[in-house]
Amino acid sequence: MPLAHSPIISALSLPTLLWFVLLSSNSPTVVAKDTAPWIFGVELGEIPLKGAIKPGINLGYRFSKQHELFVSYQLPDKISRGKDSFNAQSTGIKGLTSSTETVSKRAQVLGIWRWHTLPLYLSYGLVYNGQDTETMTFREMPRQINKQLLQGPLSLTLTRPAGYSPALGLGVRWPTADGYEIFAQWSGNVFQKAVTPDIQIHSNEINSATRETLTTHIKHKFRKKISNVYHVFSMGMRY
Repeated sequence: MPLAHSPIISALSLPTLLWFVLLSSNSPTVVAKDTAPWIFGVELGEIPLKGAIKPGINLGYRFSKQHELFVSYQLPDKISRGKDSFNAQSTGIKGLTSSTETVSKRAQVLGIWRWHTLPLYLSYGLVYNGQDTETMTFREMPRQINKQLLQGPLSLTLTRPAGYSPALGLGVRWPTADGYEIFAQWSGNVFQKAVTPDIQIHSNEINSATRETLTTHIKHKFRKKISNVYHVFSMGMRY
């Protein structure tokens, strides 16, 4: 089978391939003197305010004081976002009672470029997100959607498919005197809109026209949110 038609090549988008080549070509091959090359760390993929943390581990290899190869993996988790859910707010539907998101695994392979005098650094490479599902429940109350008056309860399930993408991001780090490093970073697909989610609307009274209008509206709002692109957020400690 010709390589160009192999399943592996077919599954890769041209931007992703070009980004991977750029990542590989910009990785120096010489380790700087007085620099420990290997770095191990633990991280969280969520700010621990809602009971979810998305724990993970990371491994880095320093080519120099400025350049590093960074790899991390985060475990799945479940998050109760409630009224803080950006997607629930974007629906425009009133009466939210709960919003729960099942967040799948996360992984990333990044190049890191540090400034000499600043704590900030640039990240670039590839990120992978597993399939995420968010379920929103709205209480029973009168509401009008697409000129249809609804009375009963309503629930929505949004599923973003698993995928990977090129990523670009920023991070900040705070080295300590005993060799540890506290860091926080975000890397994601800032080049494209978020992928289109699968949407399930659960209601005993909604008609097909209203269902289609609401689905189109939610998809449009979902794809415009930077929080819905393939990305990985990390905060933690390394040594």
